Order: sequence, then C-alpha cells, then structure tokens
Amino acid sequence: MQLPSVRLEGAAGSHIALRPRNEDAVRALPASGLVVLADGMGGHPGGQLASELAVRTLTDVLGPRTPPANPERRAQFIGAALVRANMALRRRAPRDPQRPMATTALVFWCAAHHAAFGHVGDSRLYRLRDGLCAPLTLDHNAFGETLRAGLEPPAGPPSHLLSRALGLRETVRPDVGWCTLRPGDRYLLCTDGLSDVLSEDDLAAILADATSPAEAVQELVETALLEGGADNITAVVLEVHPR
Repeated sequence: MQLPSVRLEGAAGSHIALRPRNEDAVRALPASGLVVLADGMGGHPGGQLASELAVRTLTDVLGPRTPPANPERRAQFIGAALVRANMALRRRAPRDPQRPMATTALVFWCAAHHAAFGHVGDSRLYRLRDGLCAPLTLDHNAFGETLRAGLEPPAGPPSHLLSRALGLRETVRPDVGWCTLRPGDRYLLCTDGLSDVLSEDDLAAILADATSPAEAVQELVETALLEGGADNITAVVLEVHPR
C-alpha cells in the first residue's frame, strides 16, 4: 500500500524553572528532518557543557547526511551517532575530573512517511494518535530496565538514578526504533522536567486541545510551572500534516 507523503510543523520551548542554569539543550534542523534534545546531569556547569556537546555532535554527524529511506537503517545511524557522542563526552571529561560530563539524549529523524528515533537516559518521546498519548521510549533507570527484563517493577516511586547516559561510562547502548507518520499525529519530545510533573493524561489533553505546536509547547511549559516544576523544562511538539 502506498503511504501518503507528509510534512511536519513544529515548535520548541525551554524554561530554566528554579534551577541556577538551564542544562537542557535542543536543536532542530528542519531541512534535514532532524530534532535533537539533551538534558545535562549533575546540577553544575558540567551538565550544561555535556548537553550542548551532545547536541552539537549529533547534529554534526546526522545533519549533513541524506536520511536513509529505510527507517530501520536510519535508526541504526542514530544509534551509531549516539555512540560517537558518548565518545566525544568521554574524551572531553578527563580534562577536568571535578566537572563530570553526562547527559541524556533523544534523537528524532524524519523522512518521507517514517520517523526513526533513538535515546539514552530518561528524556522521552510521546505520540498523540486518535486522542491517546503513549510513550515510544522507555527510561534508562531501574524502573525501565526492570520492565525491559519482563520483571515486576520495584515498589515505591521510580528512581531517577540513570542506568544509561552519554558520558556516564566508556561504552553506551542506545535504544532505537521507528514509526510510521500519520496525518494528525502529534509527537512530543521532552526532558524529565516536564514528564515528571505532568501525567500522560495531562499531556494528552494539552496536545489534543492546542490549535498548533507552538500553542501546545507554551501550554505544556506553563502548566508544568504551575504544577510546581522546579527542574529545567524543555518540550518540542511536532504535528504531521498531509503534503
């Protein structure tokens, strides 16, 4: 079956909230269909440097490339780029051991009617389709790793201690995947400053009610702040339109 060609409309926003600095970083390359988001770890300048270096490395590696038509192949390229970003952070980190450099990273790469994605850490990708909001990524923490193993999640609130992140160890194992883009879909890329504060029902309501991606981003950030969000908040909303 021939799938319809689509185009994307997007918007992004970020807020420092109650933190002394914004350690989130985000960059979109519309001509390449590429969006990269990162959330630096540590609460010190090293986290900010880590997220900026990760975003720069990923966009430098993937941005100039023609996206492979095969979405599985595109996802493999994302995984390889995340490994390269990890190497870049590890090379930089030994220069100042008192400022460890680690960050989450989330990549979304579109071409034709498919999107490939990959991530390390707990920055999330959600899809709103037919009124239902569902995550397309699973956090790299104790809770997420337990679910991956098919085991019962531990009791109590999920731990924020990450099991995987760029720069955390010499090697990294990204998770990658792909999906078909359908007109009417809305995709949300966000850091945990948003997803820790708003439930999936909250996200679904805001994404569904907004008249545009820009309005959705503004409403998401403002609602998270009103709900007491203290961490840096970053959101990217992409809407799929028929071409």
